[in-house]
Amino acid sequence: MLENKLYPLTSPQLSIWYTEKMYSGTSISNISGTIRIKDDNIDYGLLEKALKLYIKNNESIRLRICVDENGEPRQYVHPYQDKPIDFIDFSKYEDPISALYEWNANEAKKPFELINSDLYRLILLKISDKEGGIFSNFHHIVFDAWSMALSCSLVMGYYKALKNGDAIKDEQMAIPSYLTYVETEMEYYKSNRMQKDEAYWEEVYNEPIEATVLKTRKTNLVSTESKRKTFVAPRKFVRKLRQYCAENRITLYPLFLSALSMYINRVTGKEDIIIGTPILNRLNQVEKNTVGMFVSTVPLRIKINDEASFTEFSRSILQVCSSSYRHQRYPYELILKKVREKHDFPGNLYDIVLSYQNTKYEKTDIDYSTRWHFNGHQSNSLTIHVNDRDDEETVIIDYDYHKDLYYDKEIEFIHHHLLSLLWHALDNPAKKISMIEMLPESEKRKVLYEFNDTEADYPKDKTIHELFEQQVMKTPDNIAVICDDQSITYRQLNEKANSLAALLREKGIKPGDVAGILVSRSIEMVIGMLAVLKAGAAFLPIDQIYPAERVSYMLRNSNAKLLLTGSDCKNIPDEDVKIDRVNLFDPKNYVYSGKNAGYANNPESLAYIIYTSGSTGKPKGVMIKHRSLINFVYGLFDRVDYNRIKTVLSLTSFSFDVFFIETIPAFYKGLTLVMANDAERKDPVLLARLIKKYSVDMVVSTPSQMHYFIKNTDFRDSIRDVYEIVLAGEKVNKELLSSLKRYTNAVVLNGYGPTETTVIVTSAELTKTDKITIGKPMNNAKIYILDKNLLPVPIGTVGEIYIGGYGLAVGYINNKELTDSVFVQSPFSQDEKLYKSGDLGRWLAEGEIDILGRADSQVKIRGFRIELEEIEKRILEISDINKVHVTVIGDDANKKLCAYYVSLNDVDIKQIKADLKKYLPMYMIPAFFIRVDKMPLSPNGKIDERLLPKPDASSMISEAFTKPETDLERELYSIWSDVLQESNFGVDSEFIDVGGDSLSIIQIVSKISSKYQVEIPISIMNESLTIRKMAHYIEARMKGDRSLNKSENLVRITEGGNKNIFLVHAGNGEVACYFELGKLIDKSFSVWGIQAVDEVLYANKSIYSLAERYVESIRKIQPEGPYYLAGWCIGGAVALEMAGILERDGHEIGFLGLMNTIAPKNWEGNEFFSEQKEFEFLTGFLGGGCSGELSTEQLWQLFFDKIRSGNIDIVSFINNLPEDIRIILPPQCSALPDELAKYLKRIVFMHKIRSEYYPQFKIKSRVNFYSALLDWNIPDYKKNVSEWNRYCLNPVSNIVVESDHYSLLSQPSVNIISKDINNVLNKQGVLKNGD
Repeated sequence: MLENKLYPLTSPQLSIWYTEKMYSGTSISNISGTIRIKDDNIDYGLLEKALKLYIKNNESIRLRICVDENGEPRQYVHPYQDKPIDFIDFSKYEDPISALYEWNANEAKKPFELINSDLYRLILLKISDKEGGIFSNFHHIVFDAWSMALSCSLVMGYYKALKNGDAIKDEQMAIPSYLTYVETEMEYYKSNRMQKDEAYWEEVYNEPIEATVLKTRKTNLVSTESKRKTFVAPRKFVRKLRQYCAENRITLYPLFLSALSMYINRVTGKEDIIIGTPILNRLNQVEKNTVGMFVSTVPLRIKINDEASFTEFSRSILQVCSSSYRHQRYPYELILKKVREKHDFPGNLYDIVLSYQNTKYEKTDIDYSTRWHFNGHQSNSLTIHVNDRDDEETVIIDYDYHKDLYYDKEIEFIHHHLLSLLWHALDNPAKKISMIEMLPESEKRKVLYEFNDTEADYPKDKTIHELFEQQVMKTPDNIAVICDDQSITYRQLNEKANSLAALLREKGIKPGDVAGILVSRSIEMVIGMLAVLKAGAAFLPIDQIYPAERVSYMLRNSNAKLLLTGSDCKNIPDEDVKIDRVNLFDPKNYVYSGKNAGYANNPESLAYIIYTSGSTGKPKGVMIKHRSLINFVYGLFDRVDYNRIKTVLSLTSFSFDVFFIETIPAFYKGLTLVMANDAERKDPVLLARLIKKYSVDMVVSTPSQMHYFIKNTDFRDSIRDVYEIVLAGEKVNKELLSSLKRYTNAVVLNGYGPTETTVIVTSAELTKTDKITIGKPMNNAKIYILDKNLLPVPIGTVGEIYIGGYGLAVGYINNKELTDSVFVQSPFSQDEKLYKSGDLGRWLAEGEIDILGRADSQVKIRGFRIELEEIEKRILEISDINKVHVTVIGDDANKKLCAYYVSLNDVDIKQIKADLKKYLPMYMIPAFFIRVDKMPLSPNGKIDERLLPKPDASSMISEAFTKPETDLERELYSIWSDVLQESNFGVDSEFIDVGGDSLSIIQIVSKISSKYQVEIPISIMNESLTIRKMAHYIEARMKGDRSLNKSENLVRITEGGNKNIFLVHAGNGEVACYFELGKLIDKSFSVWGIQAVDEVLYANKSIYSLAERYVESIRKIQPEGPYYLAGWCIGGAVALEMAGILERDGHEIGFLGLMNTIAPKNWEGNEFFSEQKEFEFLTGFLGGGCSGELSTEQLWQLFFDKIRSGNIDIVSFINNLPEDIRIILPPQCSALPDELAKYLKRIVFMHKIRSEYYPQFKIKSRVNFYSALLDWNIPDYKKNVSEWNRYCLNPVSNIVVESDHYSLLSQPSVNIISKDINNVLNKQGVLKNGD
């Protein structure tokens, strides 16, 4: 028998090959549909004959794929075989149509076996006596959408001829071969035309590009699992579209492409956009009559010109399409390859695809219709299909989108905004595209007016000190201020302020003047503030830590006439600053009358000036009126229940407007202000004493201050009974909110507002939610979230926050140019100014605002826009770093991220990098980490990047270039070098750092699979892959299941002296969690991990019997004691039981460590594998077809069968698991169904035996317990340790580590544990010199 002739794959086929290998086991390459025939007499025999004729005459769909000896994919034509066509009768179902639709949806998602198999499935269907049809499913590598329409026409033509008894014409039988196109493409590669096409695309992508995405993925785990939402465009809209097309000689596709480009520009700010568009790629009639895979995706590059009208812009889009289509044959993979080489661009060129489907089915006198089926997967995140197939007044729009990236509601928003934008454009084609409205009227009304319905009354005719004086009359003898154990009543405070005000007036202070206040935190500070206001002037608060140069600038720039200060103050300006000084601590300055005088100012008068950092290097003075501050205070009364408050703590700087949250509202309610002195506001222990001493009810703080304080035990205890905590001035993170909920019962209010809008303008109560927002606008504040053209952005879309209302500042003192640039005319009212905040935010559906960082902190690297604050936030969350600043270094061609950090402890930068990869894409991982003692600050208080050290090779995160050591490593190194065309790397260099990308992944895997006959899933080839890891994986796969049959379950983690310490596996059965700890245990010890071996694990139905087996194992290594044992999580329970067995047998226990192990019966928050939860989880996953009569074991078997079937998206499934299960799954589970099934089964088993566990012995030896302070699963660590004490003869020694359960064995927590273990061993004399 002759071997089949092999042919190369065409470039459209290769693109499918790459996709299939990247996402093997999914239905991503399926193209399926159903033909429904309505006929009183459907002849299924003739329909089957028609299908067989189609298969026989069409060698294109009989193509099969193989891999040659070099690992390259090839194709061949499989001979025709006369086989029966499957038949399914749906008419027997109660609801045949519903049954058919459900079956269609499932059948469309069944993946094909790609290698040496049929790549089509054809099934006859009976729906009723008068309706039937054909279901078809093809692999995209041999088929495309045009082929579906062509095949439908062929089959129905055959069926019609057979049914009518007509002879089938020769031209019907002769279907052109796809192999002709194979040859055509090979000729194309040698042609001048290819060179011209190449030159065209090189010109298109000559300039650097930026990734076009609507949503950025925050992880390197990518799921292809997708959903489809379908919308029918309104008929009126469709008629308007067709009328515009007719009048302007343009087609629907350029109009939709124009609208999509405008939409992307509006919501992302990008002016250089790339959108993928599938094109037919059939250049002649023969190709149009050929069944096969021709379609290719062209990456259209679109430049946004804001000044163009819609007519002009859509014409330019039409020109882009026409030019690109003339060069459509040039393979996309080659375009991508050259762009990556030229611009160091790591991603795909497009993530958004717009397809226009107008293929018409050839109609016959047989009544039939067609229906396409979505396969549930795609590689790019969003595909929009505009279906314009049949009806003149019908346009159907399908949105296919990644489930893990988009919410259903977001897709609805995108659709409505896209159509609204296009509709407005058709109504106003001469209008500039930048000014065309995108929001429907209903949404526009909501974001402009309903969300800003904040009008409220307040004392508009009063000044700040008038309202204070009114309160003095109500509560004259109440204590107003306490500081340094001194106090002053409201009457005394008012009288002193009046006396000092009289002195100030005598010294020439008059309305409109400015007086500086530079003094230590004291009662006199408050007196000075009130006195300046009473004198008719505005006060300028100055922090005494400011450098003298900055103080001098502020006094000169503000034209301050007077400086209120004290003899103890530092940094008093030089004598060359000509300004009169008043000592607030001098009794001689309080000899004037203490009675209230007349008012020299009014609500429109200036109240204070606060200087904030300026981008020019000089601070800028923000001017705030009396009425603005009063409006803020009365707005705060609506957000805080002051009836529950008697004392308010003041700890923020006088020069920071958060100070007015502490002071003015308290004075208007007759409360006591407890002012922390300079020492107390920096020391959490002293501050805690102050809070307790005066029973403070309300604490106001910046989040960073609170984050620092709450780490202290004394402070945590002091705030337990505080009623209200207000956080303002910075973003609040989840860690801080979680800590506050843990340690206090206080109401937590999050406030947002720039200094230019008077303290805070929005607030959100966070007490009963985990969703951190800045809340809704406060009284008389208006928030607008706008695009660059000052048009409102849709709900959920990021824009810049603009603020209006009564809190708006007058402007910047003596800086009209800067004032005019940020206090802009409102586009919504001629009588209103708006403050341009520079903050990015988005409206949420209920009118709350989500703040997302600064507009000016965005940078662009390798084509991706990056928010530096997001990286900084993640680094702080996952590490022991105290402060971090991320910036960009290098020129345009070689930009890299550099993280400068301050840390009290040594940190493992490689571990931080590994942890960051769990949350951020690779392009957001800093290349350099540089430790500094402190962040250098410029005079305006910002980090001065000029003074930061420049990075060098030593600060680059990289592995040493370790040479290959084994034959396998050397062979892998050779393959990597050959494919990547790079040799400057080692076995520990990461794939992405060596230049790897998705295309080179395929080539490497093909070569390895061919050479070693090992199937390697592409999905494990992530950016952190190294040759060493790959070699380990291949060795494990080549050994196969034999490795699971050995009874030996001990793994040497580190090799040391003649002593041994044994660490028992955690809930997943693995010991990799101990690798970091093992490296830190004293070198006189060999560290062993006791890992789970399934045949051993499942043969022992309790922790006790498992412990017995493990004791047998360790005694083979070490026959006699003393034994040193420890375990994390469930492993701690097994270790304790092993210790009991060894003590029973007369052996000494030298050390027993339990690492955050839940005590028996202490199950708060750990019910995932309770019997009911287990049943709900299994039946929910398996669906409604599971009988209630099945046992739990049978349900688990069905579960494992489904996991292994390959019909689910594993990554998506894992992401939906409970966090405490997901986080302990080894990485390979995301790629290997068998591995996922294996580890889930282990975890379930371990949870079950733990739930039934009670210790069999009371332990004689000392037990060291390591509690994770931030573990949600053990809400009361003291109670947990107390439970363990019941099973120990001596008190358990508890070491509390500030970490959660899963970071306990990572840096920096593992340092604490290893240090304690080594200390215990030292005390016992175990660690001896020379050991």
